[in-house]
Amino acid sequence: MQDDDTIPLFIAGSADGAIPNETRIAKVGTEEGDAHKDGATGKILSSHGPIPAGKGILSGQYGYFVEWDDMPGLPVFVVGFRIKELK
Repeated sequence: MQDDDTIPLFIAGSADGAIPNETRIAKVGTEEGDAHKDGATGKILSSHGPIPAGKGILSGQYGYFVEWDDMPGLPVFVVGFRIKELK
């Protein structure tokens, strides 16, 4: 729970080629231990990347700060292959 005088911080921005900010998304590719499971919904607050080549599975991926619907006001960082755009 967040105090009234606490403001969560995250890196703002919109990376070229990324899913646009404010886009509604859903979680995909859940792994054991993930706080959100497939189908959880939210919106993109900012994007960064792509991650440079040579970084294994993360190469070419974008990173996103997401606000999940069940956690309003708390930006969470998510790698792009863990979300999909809702149409």
